[in-house]
Amino acid sequence: MTRWALAVLCVCAFAVPLSAVESFESGLGGWSTQGLWHRVASTACVTPHEGSACIYFGQDNSCDYNNHLIKDASFSSGPVTLSNTATAFISFWMLYEVESFQPSCYDQIRLERSSDGTNWSLLRKLSPGADPAGGGPGVGDASGSGVGGTPLWQFYKVDLSAFVPGTLYVRFRFISSASLAGDP
Repeated sequence: MTRWALAVLCVCAFAVPLSAVESFESGLGGWSTQGLWHRVASTACVTPHEGSACIYFGQDNSCDYNNHLIKDASFSSGPVTLSNTATAFISFWMLYEVESFQPSCYDQIRLERSSDGTNWSLLRKLSPGADPAGGGPGVGDASGSGVGGTPLWQFYKVDLSAFVPGTLYVRFRFISSASLAGDP
């Protein structure tokens, strides 16, 4: 059986205001989850980058997302008021292991934005956009180490200054098929 796991967001911070730094130690804060996204403490599946909790997309009992269903689920922020271009960004640590076959079609990790929490646009694609060398069906692609490697935490900082002044919602969205990505 192929094992795929996806763990995202050990530390996630809007620097607007400074109190918006979220480590998920005591819950979800102003974030909401959907589908297989959920808050976990250190488990066999994932160890947070810092602290004792992170947000994880997967099943704790099997450390994968093999449930034979199409996955299209999000982990979303509440509204954030952006008023200063110098502090308008989101930064986070991310760890993933996804299907390496046709990543532009399967196992997509996207950072999206919305001004109303309903209509979403791509802000940044976080997963591989093309087949990595050595990839294929049944071969995992891991953050920081590539095909067949052990996933490594990667730091991201995404500029949001283009949306100042204004209110912004942000979501992490995972999209996969039931036939190839994540399911045997």
